[in-house]
Amino acid sequence: PSGGEAEILEGIQRAGMAQGFAFLAGDTDGRWARILATQTGLRIISVVPRREAELLRQNLLSATTLYGSRIHILPMKDFTQLPFAQYFAGVILAVGEEPPVPVRELYRLLRPAGGRLVFLDMDPEKALAALGEAEIPDEETRSMGSRILVARNRLKGAWDWDSKQPGD
Repeated sequence: PSGGEAEILEGIQRAGMAQGFAFLAGDTDGRWARILATQTGLRIISVVPRREAELLRQNLLSATTLYGSRIHILPMKDFTQLPFAQYFAGVILAVGEEPPVPVRELYRLLRPAGGRLVFLDMDPEKALAALGEAEIPDEETRSMGSRILVARNRLKGAWDWDSKQPGD
């Protein structure tokens, strides 16, 4: 992996998020889907505009054997309310200068207690403004080199399942 790719992969590993589900918004060439599928144990769900989905599927079929088993491409017409359960993705990558999915919707999908949302190509000032508009808590926002990321905290009132404290 190149420097930027290695930085993202290392951050995912350090956060303990290399297994489970990753959600990609705007990965229209499939680059990040291939990287995550080959370098982690994540299952990838990528949403792209309908007009780009078929070409992306063909590209992924010719480039990897992981399409259909670990990489899933979903063509979407409306990105404002996605058909996924909240909190399902441990890793979310927003690809492009203007990711197609609203930040509030990305945050709804992000797993609490450590989930990572990374803005890969968005100008840091624009990303921070979008996070503010979506009312993402400031304490969850961090910078990672030239990128902005969100490290989601536990939900208020939620018990820490990883605690060493015994239950009743």
